[in-house]
Amino acid sequence: MKLFIITSYGNFKQQTYPNRTGVHPNSAFAMGFAIDWARTVGDKNFENQLIEKSKAFYLKDKNIPAYLEPNGSDFFSPSLETANLMRRILPKKEFTKWLNQFYDKRSLNNIKELPIISDLNDYQIVHLVGLSFSRAWCMKAIAKELPRNHRLKKEFDLSSKKLLNNALPLVFQGNYGGSHWLASFAVYALSEF
Repeated sequence: MKLFIITSYGNFKQQTYPNRTGVHPNSAFAMGFAIDWARTVGDKNFENQLIEKSKAFYLKDKNIPAYLEPNGSDFFSPSLETANLMRRILPKKEFTKWLNQFYDKRSLNNIKELPIISDLNDYQIVHLVGLSFSRAWCMKAIAKELPRNHRLKKEFDLSSKKLLNNALPLVFQGNYGGSHWLASFAVYALSEF
């Protein structure tokens, strides 16, 4: 497994720009999982490489246009996955300062909204149930890192619960398009609570 991850990362190191989509190739989501893995197995060299690449990709991000999220088939929030990655790699004070400049009010209001899921049997639209789960796990993890008096701590905590509670009953209401993967998103989201 380690060889596969590090070999795959060799190509990733050459990447100049992050993938900011709301689906499979999202760079921030992949890097967050890779950092968690590196820390779990104690691979400091790999962890440091990931931290440096994360900073190169995202440290200068400000006023991210999250008011444009989601796309019609997103199961990740590109902006929240970025913020969730940065909370892993920055010291708390530095992360808080970074986050304060990352979102504007319009974008914050948008990402806290429940996605409209018009057809649970549509293989693309059902991705929006996954978006609720990923928004929930990101917001909950970010809220845990924020100082007690930070304006987003309570907002993200409340929004994460709303998103999670809305999505849980939908996991098995559609067809194979959602049922083959949504449970894994539900479990991962629940692990943050």
